[in-house]
Amino acid sequence: MNPIAQEALERSKTKVDSAEPVQLDQSKAQKGHRKARRVSASQQADKFFARLPDDLRTRLEARSKSDEMSMNSVLVCALKNYLGGRDEQSLILESLVLLKKQLQNSVSDASKVS
Repeated sequence: MNPIAQEALERSKTKVDSAEPVQLDQSKAQKGHRKARRVSASQQADKFFARLPDDLRTRLEARSKSDEMSMNSVLVCALKNYLGGRDEQSLILESLVLLKKQLQNSVSDASKVS
């Protein structure tokens, strides 16, 4: 085995040894599958069901295939972008209100001088 592969193997062994215990989904093993699969933390998170219009589901499925991501990942990313965008819009709006006040004050001050 080459030294780079050997080093990678050693690193992976130490990661597995030092990692927290991994939960395995035993339902697959009980149904006759050869191996139990690892269950990720996100798979153990609360589930949220949403009714999607057919056209939106179709678009979500198409995007997930083109981006090589799960539909869940695409949906989570879209929600994060939407919510982050809403926060950014609020900040921009607040800034515009402040700028408008400053501009009005400047115009008012300039008209008093003339």
